Amino acid sequence: MISINNILDAINSKLDPVYNFLEEQVSKWTHLELVSMLTLILLIFHGFITENFNYPVQLIFIMAVFYRPVLSSSLVWAVIALAASYELMNFWHHAANHKFLTAYWVWALLIAHWCKNEECKKRSLMISARFLIILTMAGACIQKIMSPSYMDGSFFEISLLTIPSFDFLLQMMGVDPSLPGFTKSALADLRSASTVVTKNTIFIPIDTTLSIFAMTVTIWNLLIQFVLEILCFCRGERLQLLFHWLFLFFIQTTYIAAPFVGFGFLICILCYTISAERFPRTSYLYLASMLMMVIYQSPWRQVLF
Repeated sequence: MISINNILDAINSKLDPVYNFLEEQVSKWTHLELVSMLTLILLIFHGFITENFNYPVQLIFIMAVFYRPVLSSSLVWAVIALAASYELMNFWHHAANHKFLTAYWVWALLIAHWCKNEECKKRSLMISARFLIILTMAGACIQKIMSPSYMDGSFFEISLLTIPSFDFLLQMMGVDPSLPGFTKSALADLRSASTVVTKNTIFIPIDTTLSIFAMTVTIWNLLIQFVLEILCFCRGERLQLLFHWLFLFFIQTTYIAAPFVGFGFLICILCYTISAERFPRTSYLYLASMLMMVIYQSPWRQVLF
């Protein structure tokens, strides 16, 4: 009989050349340098939208490509941190939650680069990354539990009907093609100052399959984030490894459909930061997940569905 361990050993032996190649490439960077470069890439593609932020970040990225010590300059990260904070202060009313988290992480990088010795830099970076993961998971769980529209499944139900990235799921479930358009029209009427809606309520036809799926996703999403929050506090090697594998599973099952790639990139960077030294091979999967998110955003849904 073939055991699970034998299967895993066989898979690992096949992946050894890939791991060795990644290890060789990663070894050319210090931990802080690589994390800083990944963050710069995040800021270029999923940072803030105004030219006041984009131009300095693009210039810094170009400089870093040709002169790597730029990544280690606390002055450079001070400029980025101040620019990010300026963007949030001016556009806080429509900034997504993960934009605030991005700004916190930039300030954390600035503090790490300010440290005088390598041990202090590494410790500062690890503490900041773990704290932001704990803060994110705790905030997500508390916000979900306190939201009636989340706990009754209606949040995901409306999201599935109104976000184009989920259209392929609706097709797979056989949802009435007219229902998404009706839902978007109803939401537009509720938001319009010129449209009178009786009791501010518009009833949307219920699709049983969609409702069950939305409720299942609601429970799963809350449960896995709660478990991740608990595991993040655990220090044992096996529990930490379980945390990373569960987080990788969460990332892959979430971002294959969800359009919030900026948040996914940031989570991968944070998890890579805390796993690179203790679980190097597992940490490479976070880098691979970032690449997979790019593939997920390609128009494969339109081709297949």
